[in-house]
Amino acid sequence: VRLEPDGLIFCGRADDQVKVGGRRIELGEVDTALMALPGVSGCATAVRASATGTPLLVGYLVSSDPEFDLAAARAELDRRLPAALVPRLVLVDELPTRTSGKVDRDALPWPVGPESGADGLSGGGVFGGDPESTLGWLAGLWRDVLGAAIDDEQADFFTLGGGSLQAAQLVAALEQRYPQT
Repeated sequence: VRLEPDGLIFCGRADDQVKVGGRRIELGEVDTALMALPGVSGCATAVRASATGTPLLVGYLVSSDPEFDLAAARAELDRRLPAALVPRLVLVDELPTRTSGKVDRDALPWPVGPESGADGLSGGGVFGGDPESTLGWLAGLWRDVLGAAIDDEQADFFTLGGGSLQAAQLVAALEQRYPQT
């Protein structure tokens, strides 16, 4: 906040508190949980937007373990954090830094592709078939809402970062495509 001749000017937050899905989240709290995961040597949490503009919490992990298990990491986070604080997990080789040495959250990659090892997501997905089929069309909606294509037919929408608002977007699109008579 700064005082101008016209009054107070609110400049925004200077800390790492963000709002996702109507909840205030301290990125540092999520970062602390990520760093406590076995095999993690670096991490950063950031908010990214899906193609539909939905904010998504994404946790970027650095690990030298070539067998790092994102599913096990996610399960551990599910035990440690409230559901709203569990981010989508993405493996990266390194974290970009600013000249100050702090992580440059704005430079973290987005959208993520299949090479990232994102949990249950990829750049192509197994549904790459006919987008006019119901399955292909629905997979495209998931991609738009969740920020990346789904690579597993058994993927859980909520585990992959979907919430009630995103589910409502899907229902509205389904009702538009398949109206009730």
